Amino acid sequence: MVPQRATIEYDIELVSVDPYIPEPPIFEMSTSMMIASAIREKELGNIAFRSGLVEKAQVKYQKALSYVQFKADEQKQEYNNVKVSVLANLTMVLIKLEDFGQACAMATLALEIEPDNVKCLYRRGLVHSSWVGGDVECAKRDLKRAMDLCPNDRSIRALLASIVDEGAAAAKAKKRVSRAMLSALSSGDQEMLVDERGAEKRKKLRKRKGDG
Repeated sequence: MVPQRATIEYDIELVSVDPYIPEPPIFEMSTSMMIASAIREKELGNIAFRSGLVEKAQVKYQKALSYVQFKADEQKQEYNNVKVSVLANLTMVLIKLEDFGQACAMATLALEIEPDNVKCLYRRGLVHSSWVGGDVECAKRDLKRAMDLCPNDRSIRALLASIVDEGAAAAKAKKRVSRAMLSALSSGDQEMLVDERGAEKRKKLRKRKGDG
């Protein structure tokens, strides 16, 4: 038993040192290295996102995307799967940051590789339905396709229903405005006709007075 306040000395022997090997430039990496690096950065992005660090997650996902920005000659399927996964996550982060233009662009890049990716269809549909520069018809197409692929997904169903309801309400409002405008136009035409008849009568009266 070591007595209290005793001085203890340790002998430490260095057995080996793992040399630091810097990461090669991306263009010198093999496809396997690109995939592994992208997955590593994506996982770091996931950790940041779950911790509420959305902007840090964005940085990590963008770094992950930099490893899979080119076309792969080898392991093409795995490479594309990782790329789509990163793009889907980056889309989600950009939506959180309300950068809807970039979110739409990232989702579109993913869908060019994997047209039936449900997450990206849903997220692009969400962007188009929320963004001032969005296209409601594109949102409907994306969400209907997502529903075809995943018919039991409540989030997709709810968003699509809300867009349809908003569209129906907007159409009714548009009809009401059109009817009001037509009604006002008809009234205006009648008032103009009355004014024209009155002017004609006044003109004839002045002519008679002049002749007399």
